[in-house]
Amino acid sequence: ITATDGELSVVTTGFATQYVATLGETMSAGTAVYMKSDGKVWKAKADAVATMPCCGFITTGGDADGTSALVQTAVMASVLGGGALTVGGKCFVSAATAGQITQTAPSGASNVIQPVGIMATAANLLVNIGEAVVRPAA
Repeated sequence: ITATDGELSVVTTGFATQYVATLGETMSAGTAVYMKSDGKVWKAKADAVATMPCCGFITTGGDADGTSALVQTAVMASVLGGGALTVGGKCFVSAATAGQITQTAPSGASNVIQPVGIMATAANLLVNIGEAVVRPAA
């Protein structure tokens, strides 16, 4: 993944894990997604257990009911992130914006904390989906 102004783009080669997923909504390449009970992937968002855990990133954008490769272990360019992402920094699913990542772990009560990788370079995310942990309610 390459980061430019906080947005990551997908490198189309070198994926270690790939799965073709059906999109539940319109999304851009590099969106962090979770799998819903309908078998489709939707934008992951760490402010609710219902929209987690993240199961990977889609490699191509598309409309609802379209398909995209889903990667779980890879070096990706163009993941969606809010703001600058620092080399060596751990990335988490954002609680503020669906489908995006951040380098600040969600801190609110009942938010879900899930690491999804580390910025290997200023432009590339080393995807490594971690376990999701729910913060206790206030």
